[in-house]
Amino acid sequence: MSAGGAQIAIDFTRFDAFKDRFGIVAKGFPLQQQIQDYITPTLFGIIITNKIILHSPKGKSVQKEPMLRETYERLTEELERLKSVERIAIAKAIDEARALGDLKENAEYHAAKEKQGLMEARIIELTDLTGRAQVIDPSTLAHERVSFGSTVVLINQATDEEVSYTIVGSQESDPHHGLISLQSPMARALIGKEEGDEVALQLIDGKKMFDIEEIKFVKIEIR
Repeated sequence: MSAGGAQIAIDFTRFDAFKDRFGIVAKGFPLQQQIQDYITPTLFGIIITNKIILHSPKGKSVQKEPMLRETYERLTEELERLKSVERIAIAKAIDEARALGDLKENAEYHAAKEKQGLMEARIIELTDLTGRAQVIDPSTLAHERVSFGSTVVLINQATDEEVSYTIVGSQESDPHHGLISLQSPMARALIGKEEGDEVALQLIDGKKMFDIEEIKFVKIEIR
């Protein structure tokens, strides 16, 4: 990959915990102390589906990230706290650890640098998410068809069992409580459907056929 004619690659070999958490796949760039060193006007890193992806903004379409107002506010508050409080605190901890002496045997220094790497990764992720955010108030939508914020009541054709799911953004997804991401295969199968339609959903125990009993808006509670 190149930017402005320069060959671009990355080496995160010093961020072992970071790699384990996010599955870093890019290698080969001269090592830098902080992840933000890679963020330039022509090259930036974003985290999508738990991987860092580097790309040039030119000619790239930006995929919006639908979310509720409260989710956007929560992410924005976290981003500001990391940038204005945590970043300063970690930098101070690194300076104090560096003053202790030999960095090769300095556990405090390496622990602080590892924490810094994880924090900078989160800042990159939050900057991307809030920058692409499309805040939606589902209470203003008609919900005549399944859309963002719809609660869908389904009847299993084989067992007559009733289940319900609510379509939310990826940052609000909680399948154990019936909140499924707009980007999930199940949500994609449901989007645009009307009451009375049937739909095939791929579940853990195989593909099942459901009738759409009801589509409605119910206030979404994020845990």
